[in-house]
Amino acid sequence: MWVTLSKEEKLKKQKGLKVNGFQKVAEMFRESPNMTWKGDVNKKVSDLLTKRYPAQWFISTDAVLFVNEERDLPEEYGIEDIEAGLAGQADGGSIYHEKPGKISLFKQFSYDMKNITSILDHEFAHQNDWTRNIILSEPQRIKLLCDATSAFSESKEFFSEYVESIKNDDKQREAYIKVTEYWAEAIEQYMTAGPENYKKTNPTEYALVKKWFDIINDIKE
Repeated sequence: MWVTLSKEEKLKKQKGLKVNGFQKVAEMFRESPNMTWKGDVNKKVSDLLTKRYPAQWFISTDAVLFVNEERDLPEEYGIEDIEAGLAGQADGGSIYHEKPGKISLFKQFSYDMKNITSILDHEFAHQNDWTRNIILSEPQRIKLLCDATSAFSESKEFFSEYVESIKNDDKQREAYIKVTEYWAEAIEQYMTAGPENYKKTNPTEYALVKKWFDIINDIKE
């Protein structure tokens, strides 16, 4: 049975998020003028997340970690000309586990507050898609996937070099991966530009993201 989360329950879920490893980022890039985080960097990342995302977006994630390792992009993405490698990974999968997953950020050639925030926006979008959000109903999962697929095929404004670079010999698989990354890129762009600006520049993506922000933010557990 699903019940609406109270304010207290939402705050409890926010406070339960584990954030670890980001002190290492500050140490690695302390000479960079763009790395302005000082002191307890893990707490600063935790505070950023709490302020940036609605409480319901944390339900599918119980940890956000920095892993001081380089990772390659998945082979099935077929991307050979992006040198940065895998920036982050959403480790969820509610269809299989039905329990919260974690978000990991991996070692990159440089970091500042802006690109850390962008990576987190992208990965939190993945954690709240049709496969990883642990409390979306099956009809909601299907509807979200259908909405994202339609928006991707219909949009005239959207552009992402990352999405366009995805290649797979299995064209059906390629299309699915592109829609998955389209959803994450659209939310990242929405969060970076701000709702009003994004509504003007990318009305198709704005409508998709706004609709599902509202649904997820009002979701019942």
